[in-house]
Amino acid sequence: MPTTIVVREAKTAPPVGVRFGFSDRGRTFVGVVVAVRPLNPTHVAVEVEVTADDHARLLGIDPD
Repeated sequence: MPTTIVVREAKTAPPVGVRFGFSDRGRTFVGVVVAVRPLNPTHVAVEVEVTADDHARLLGIDPD
């Protein structure tokens, strides 16, 4: 299944390669961390690889 990268803001993040769960508009998504970058002194930007279907759901599109 195709995958894509989404960027989420978080206070902390697991290391690259570890599964990362997050919520968006009442739905829970799980992906794999591919990068973590400092965003500001208290947060990081977490690049998470998710399935294309989950990415569509994040955009408010029903992939089915």
